[in-house]
Amino acid sequence: MKYLVGMLESARSWTLLGLILIAIGTLIGTPTVNLGVAQQQFTLEVDVVSPSPTAQIQVIPPPGFGPISCPPANANNCTTQYQAGTNVTVTATSGVPVLGHNWQFAQYVAGPPVGINIGPPIIVSGCILTTNTCTFVMPASPLEVHVEIQGAQTSCIPPPSGMGAWWPLDETSGTTVTDIVNGHNGTALPGPIGAFSGPGPVTSAQWPPPPFPVGMVNNSLYFEGSRYIRVLSHSDLEPGAGDFTVDAWVIFAITPGSHLLNIAEKLASVERWQFYIQYLNGNTTGQLNFQVRGSSGGPLQGGVGVPISPQAWHHVAVTFQRGTQDVVNLYLDGVPASSNPIVLVGNVTNSMDLFIGTGDLVGREIAIDELEIFKRALKPQEIEAIFKAGSAGKCKTKPPGEATADLGDAPDSTNNFGIGMTTYTPPVPARFPTVFNSSPAGPKHLQPKAVAWLGANVTFENEADMLPDADGITNIDPPNNAADRDGADDGLAPLSTLPACGQIQLNYILSTFASAPTTQPMYVNVWLDYNRDGDWEDSFKCPLSPTATGLASEWAVQNELIPAGTLPSPRMTSVFTAANLDPGKDIWVRITLSDQPAQVPSAGGNPDGQGPPAGFKYGETEDYLWKNVGLPPTETRCDLKIEKKVQPNPLVSGQQATATITVTNVGNAPCPGPTTVTEAVPSGLTLVSASGSGWFCVGNVCTYPLPIPVGGNVSVTYTFNVTAPAGTVIQNCATVSNPNDPNAANDRDCITTPVVPGTACDLKITKTASPNPVQSGQQLTVTLVVTNVGNGPCQGITTVTDGPLPWLQVTSVAQGGSLWNCSVAPPNPGATVSCTWNASIQPVPPGPLPTINITGTVVASAGSQIQNCATVTNQNDINPANNQSCVTIQVTGGVCDREIKKTVTPNPVKSGQQVTITLIVTNVGTAACPVVAGINVADSQPIGLTFQQPVSANKPGWSCGFSGPGVIAFCTATSPLLPGSANAVTITFKAMVTAPPGSTIQNCAEVTNVGDANQANNKSCVTVSVI
Repeated sequence: MKYLVGMLESARSWTLLGLILIAIGTLIGTPTVNLGVAQQQFTLEVDVVSPSPTAQIQVIPPPGFGPISCPPANANNCTTQYQAGTNVTVTATSGVPVLGHNWQFAQYVAGPPVGINIGPPIIVSGCILTTNTCTFVMPASPLEVHVEIQGAQTSCIPPPSGMGAWWPLDETSGTTVTDIVNGHNGTALPGPIGAFSGPGPVTSAQWPPPPFPVGMVNNSLYFEGSRYIRVLSHSDLEPGAGDFTVDAWVIFAITPGSHLLNIAEKLASVERWQFYIQYLNGNTTGQLNFQVRGSSGGPLQGGVGVPISPQAWHHVAVTFQRGTQDVVNLYLDGVPASSNPIVLVGNVTNSMDLFIGTGDLVGREIAIDELEIFKRALKPQEIEAIFKAGSAGKCKTKPPGEATADLGDAPDSTNNFGIGMTTYTPPVPARFPTVFNSSPAGPKHLQPKAVAWLGANVTFENEADMLPDADGITNIDPPNNAADRDGADDGLAPLSTLPACGQIQLNYILSTFASAPTTQPMYVNVWLDYNRDGDWEDSFKCPLSPTATGLASEWAVQNELIPAGTLPSPRMTSVFTAANLDPGKDIWVRITLSDQPAQVPSAGGNPDGQGPPAGFKYGETEDYLWKNVGLPPTETRCDLKIEKKVQPNPLVSGQQATATITVTNVGNAPCPGPTTVTEAVPSGLTLVSASGSGWFCVGNVCTYPLPIPVGGNVSVTYTFNVTAPAGTVIQNCATVSNPNDPNAANDRDCITTPVVPGTACDLKITKTASPNPVQSGQQLTVTLVVTNVGNGPCQGITTVTDGPLPWLQVTSVAQGGSLWNCSVAPPNPGATVSCTWNASIQPVPPGPLPTINITGTVVASAGSQIQNCATVTNQNDINPANNQSCVTIQVTGGVCDREIKKTVTPNPVKSGQQVTITLIVTNVGTAACPVVAGINVADSQPIGLTFQQPVSANKPGWSCGFSGPGVIAFCTATSPLLPGSANAVTITFKAMVTAPPGSTIQNCAEVTNVGDANQANNKSCVTVSVI
């Protein structure tokens, strides 16, 4: 409705939050005193959205004014006067739940009854713009005061799917804060929920100032200072590698200082997320934001902060969506407020607990209601629907008139989460068909209460492992391996005993409406998991008497017909044969009441508890986990159960294996001796021996002569040689027999094992050279890679050999790993490189070893083609064919060009003094100069000089001296002369000057020209002046 104080305006709404004007009415107030100053007129508008409440506006005058009255709702004028500067308080109330208020102020502009004149906006002081009461100072000009009231939805909405947790926060005492979806209950800290005087979170009924309104949906919890809720870590509470949503209702107060108000957080040093409100000292609004960091590391990333006002309930939400970029979307009051693409964060998982509330400094004040976490990104319309539901919230029970179904609650590994479930102790895979949206489909009853149902009650769900569910929790919870959670399984009384092999009946209860159809027949089916293997698919022969054998099918009650119109209760099933094959253990039981016979599996066989793909139309399914089901107390018997374990598994061809057979008396009476075990030795195994304490074995038959007490067990071990080749599959069975054991169902056990190859050492070497082709005189690297291509380690010494290498001047060997030990045996060139791996430190494992790199200078002449091989050896290597690897190296380009330069110092020189003769031989070509036999460098002694010992060269491989007659200084070489000044050879020796003063001496030296492309520089002469 729209009320005016001052002048009736047109029935037109402001576009505040997109709300719709519904109707028009008026108010009037009249002053009773004259304050002696100019009086000002003001106008009040109230907009109310559908569903329409009966809105009322109360104008509370300042002191000195009389009561305010209003003409009928269809009056066309309502005016009052206030003094400028006076405090005016206006209160808006509504007859239905209200989401919020929005006040606006504008200069009053008179206008005709049609149309609306809204003047410039005016900022007034003192008004909290989102509450239902506004106190402001009257300005000196005419004023319009507009308040918009948004009405809330009056019925709850179905909760969105994919919830990881839902904390309504309705608790008023205690320390447990309940997650009604998946049981991730929190603990109130540092003490129980209660009043502000206590240590823990404060229930809304006992909030201290600031006077927050009570919870948006029922109760809520207030957090100040160190009050918080702690929830144990779980994958439901974090994004992992997928999408994620957090939403809640919040209200907060701004207190002195800068504060961060935590809504929910799961923090760790790297992978973490946090949803919070933050404000700085002096701010009048807060900033809503979300931060996240994942396994990719880097800085925290988040959304673009959204302004949020204090002292009013707001619905806040964040969605974290994955894609080519991760995106953080923030929502405020049902509306998208910001969207920020961020760098891909990777997985967001940690082992830290979840914290709700502040848990930090005194002075932080926030209240939270209806906190949820979803393991997906909610759609904008889903978030908007939660906001518009307001105080009605999300449905925690079946909304009136909602058509829902009924399903079972036995564990099912073919579920919507794709997570395998287990049951029993020790655990076995659970394969009971329960979830409808799977294959095989579990039984789903579309109209469970239309004809008849089991017991007194039915709870409703659309799927066994997904919400919505009238219980508030799903029937099964695959991520937490939880089952048996339906709250209305009440049609079948539990049994504490079942006969080992005997005939029984079950009592059950039916309910129906007096008006239910009387023309619909119904069927009852019952399944029991006799052997506790996680399904209802099996059948067993068991002795009912010494002369009679019965068939105990896990499909116990088979399509028992209840004719139309005959639904008395309680009822009793037909007689069936039961076999308690594992007494004292839990057992899963299903009873289904349906309008069709039991569904036959598509692969054939007996019905196993599944339902038709389109669902049953009527009836109910109830699943029970009967606890510790033993034998009837009057039934005593010996019952031997055999269990077999084979080691290793898989079997290894060529090695030995053992089969350990344990015989246990699971009956309730001792088993007298003798007890015999027979091992059926299959093809591919050769029996070596059989033995066990107290056993007497002959071949494959072993006998235990003594009694076996109740619960007692004895074991015998068979040893075999595995002769089957790899790739064979062997089934190995053993049986136990005792003349006093009436139950043959558990007297045989078989193990199927594959045969794999035995472990072997097989070393392969690969050799490469780079560059190839290579120019003579250039550097080349030989790379050797040894790989154990076998499936077992290589013991002993592994040796790699490459050489001799006459074509390579080795400069370095990089061993590539600390367990290689490499050496270079001279001569060089011509060296042999050897590397060993010592298995006493570490056997060579399967796979490649660290690389060996041999680097050197190619000394072979251009045009050479070199075949070079490397080998690997180990005495345990089973395959020598891959122990050698060869490479052909092409030597290209380049020429040999020897140059000799001679100097004599000092020069000039006095007669009778000594001089030093220096010869420098350099290969100024581009390829190595080959080794030349005999003299490579010669310097003949001239008249006037007497050569003196010794003659020395500075490079290895060079040898120098004197020869006669006619003294000659000479050098021989055993190494190629490589190109470049770095490889030049310097030869030095002394000489005495015997020539008289005034004479000159001519002295020449030569270097061999064999293979030399340029002979012009093979000789060098010096003239010595004697003074």
